[in-house]
Formats: sequence, C-alpha cells, structure tokens
Amino acid sequence: MKPFQILTYLLIILFALALIALMFPKGNIFISDTLKLKFISFNDIFFTKKIEYANISNIISKQKKNIEISENNKINNSNNTYSLISSDNTGVIADSLLKIDQKIEYPGNDSTILYSFFNSMFKHEGVIRVLHYGDSQIEGDRISSYIRRRLQSKFGGGGIGLFSVVDPGDVATSLNKSHSENWKRYTLYGKRDTSVHHKKYCVLESFSRFAPVRNDSIFVDTANYSAWITIKNLNQYKKNIKQCRILCGNNKRPVSINFYNKNVQEKSEILSPNSNLNIIEWNFEETPEEITIKFQGKDSPDIYAIALDGNTGIAVDNIPMRGSAGLDFNKMDLELLKNSFEKLNVKLLILEFGVNVVPNEVEDYGYYETWFYSQLKSLKRIKPDISIIVIGVSDMSKKVGDHYESFSNIEKIRNAQRNASFKAGCAFWDLYKAMGGKNSMPSWVLANPTLASKDFTHFNYEGAKIIAEMFYNSLFFEYNEFKKTKAN
Repeated sequence: MKPFQILTYLLIILFALALIALMFPKGNIFISDTLKLKFISFNDIFFTKKIEYANISNIISKQKKNIEISENNKINNSNNTYSLISSDNTGVIADSLLKIDQKIEYPGNDSTILYSFFNSMFKHEGVIRVLHYGDSQIEGDRISSYIRRRLQSKFGGGGIGLFSVVDPGDVATSLNKSHSENWKRYTLYGKRDTSVHHKKYCVLESFSRFAPVRNDSIFVDTANYSAWITIKNLNQYKKNIKQCRILCGNNKRPVSINFYNKNVQEKSEILSPNSNLNIIEWNFEETPEEITIKFQGKDSPDIYAIALDGNTGIAVDNIPMRGSAGLDFNKMDLELLKNSFEKLNVKLLILEFGVNVVPNEVEDYGYYETWFYSQLKSLKRIKPDISIIVIGVSDMSKKVGDHYESFSNIEKIRNAQRNASFKAGCAFWDLYKAMGGKNSMPSWVLANPTLASKDFTHFNYEGAKIIAEMFYNSLFFEYNEFKKTKAN
C-alpha cells in the first residue's frame, strides 16, 4: 500500500473510534452479572482530566509525632493503674502536646452526652466495657487494638476482651487460638444460616456451636458431642488477664464445661438447659500461659462470646461485621442484647460503618439516614445511659481512566450518618475529614511506606494506627475537658 492509502486507512479507523467514543453510553454496559463492556469516552481522548490527590503530609507527620510522644509516655500500670485521674499527674504534660486534627462533634454542641462514660472511668467502676462495632475496615483488630492499648495505658485493664470461638477463615488476629473442627459459626449479618429460627445472636451478633441446631422439640438427639478451644501465649498481655468469662445459652440438654490451666483442670461447671443468657466465670491468681476449655453433652449451647479481661480498668472489644452497613441491630433479640450490656458493664459504643453503602451510588441517602437512626434509637432505648460515638465513613476511591477518584456519594453518606447520630443524641467523629477529605485515600495508598490497601478502601495496620491515634486523641481531649468541668 502507498503511504497515502495507509494514512487514509488510519484516519478512518481513528474517526470510527472517535465516533464510537462519542456515542457510547456513559458508564458500563452490563452483558451479564460478571461481564461488562466499557469504552473510553470522547472527553477522555481529547481532554485530559487533572486530578489532585489530597495532601496528607501534615496529618501523617503530626500523628507520627503524637505516636512517638505516647510511646515515650507509657505509664506503669502495675504501680499506678489510674495515675491520670489521681493526684499524680504523670504524663499530663506530654499528653497536652498532642495535636487534635478532628474534634468529636455533638448535637447542639452538648458534650455531656459522653459524661456517663467519662464518669465511669473517673469512678473506677470495675471493668468498663467499650464495644467497637464496624465493617471490614476494623477486621483483624485494626484500629480497636490501638485504642485498647492507649486506654488501658491510662486507665488500667488487660486482655483483648470479647472474641468468637470461630473467626472468619481469612482474617488474621493476634490471638493464638485453636479449636476442634466441629465448631460452626452463625452470624446475624451477611448470609444467614436458614437452620437458625431465632434472633438470639447477642453482643457479637454471632454465636458458635459444636452440635447441630435443633428446632424440632420432638426429635431426641442421643449422640454425645464434645469440643474444645485452646488459647496460648496469654502471658504476652503483661500479666493483666485475671478472668475468663463465657457468654452462652439456648441449650436444650445439660452440658459439662471443664477449664484447664495448661494440662491441669482447675474448674468444672454443668450448664443446665436454659434459654437465657448465662455467664460462666473463671478467675486467675496469675495470668496463665495457656488455657483450654472443653465441652461435652448431648447438645451445644450457643456460645455468644468468650472474654479475657482484667479485674478493673478498660476493656475494648473488636467486633467486625464484614458486609454490614450497621443496620442489623434491630434484627436481633434486643432483650438479650440489653442483658449482655448490663452484665458486661458496657459504657461506650463506637460504631464505624459506611464502606458497604458506598458502591450503591444514588442521589439521596435519606433512606440510610432513617434506617441508621432507627438502629441508634434502639440501642439508646435498651440502655439509656450508654454513650455512643459514630465514626463516619472513610474516603473510598474508584478507578476512573488511569487515576483514582473519591466516590461521588461519600459526603452524602457522611452527612446522613451525622444527621442520624445527632437526632439520636449520639456523638460523631468525621473520619473522612480527619484523613484528608476528597481524594485522600489514594494519598494513603501511595504513601511511603503505604498506609492503605490497594483496594483503595481499607487502611493497613500502619494506617489504622494513625487513624486510631487521631480518634484516641480526640476522645482524650474531651475527657480532659470533662475533668475541668468536674473540677469547677
């Protein structure tokens, strides 16, 4: 072919592609559930869109400095558990240097809605429980573990709090745990097992069993079932674990429960048939290195949770619910949840949801505001004196061409969460704004070292530590304001 013919051919091809780009529908054409067709747009070809990612350098440097201050300002809990709320002011000067990037917000600027929680810490009311509910953003004890360590360093406490016998298979945890293979986990959120005909999911919104769920009262199961769970390396928690508690119930036949400190049996219980919440407690003189709990009977109780705590101070529980938007509380037996809150001395709820709402892009999130408000209202109704802090949705990015952009609905979801929180009388902490706002997630992913996963949704452990430090500093700032008010 002659050069002129080649040029003409190329121009025809380019013209055809430009015409397709001009006429092709915006977005994707879904051929099937897993197959979609997308074509570069006319504007993308001829007009380059400049995207600026948020500058988070000041945020990161400030928080790393804060973490450094806190690491150099550790308090010896064994000598002075409550040093910051006694006459000994060790650490107060250093803590006053911490910079607050994002303050906690209140309906009508009424900060007294957290005073119930702060009063409990001030009065040393036994084990004070903080439940940190969230979606996959907090899986693997991310964020929660750092808040736990910081609160326990100030107000005492030990252990890792509540956990399930069976965890999701692909989630790593810091707990060295093993169990027999016949345990099965049932959750309220996500895909529910249809064999469960009740709503008794309790504080973790899940339970574990080692015998099948039986809904037929006529059928008599003659089989004997046994199971075990072992937790090792407990002495890594600085000898502050003083008790093990099992939250259980809903067993139709007697079950024996035996507790072993390494290979030595220290306690034995018979759990009678009961549909109510039972708490079986095992106390330690010294933190054991390894414990094993063995179960045997013709039925299994629903094991709602196991708790490893100190005798006093703060317990912070990590409760991740993958796929949840925070709209599951009203689906459960609220009387059982109320019972567990009271028996566990729960004083603060931290609710961190939103990333599962983001992919569903719509114009108006009034529906989510209404549904989320109903959850908060129910939680306040079953325990009116409980304090609740809602942590707003984080930034989340999608790939557009050769760059990443924040989903257009992030701020709408954040506003819906804030509105629902204020209507229910709850505090709100704006994570989206704290981390840098629009187009900030790419900056966390591309930081050196990286602070978030390449899904442009989840913080990694280093990033989670920085987020937790920001939140903790905001919370501790409010506690110091509470102390000034109390002193006056």
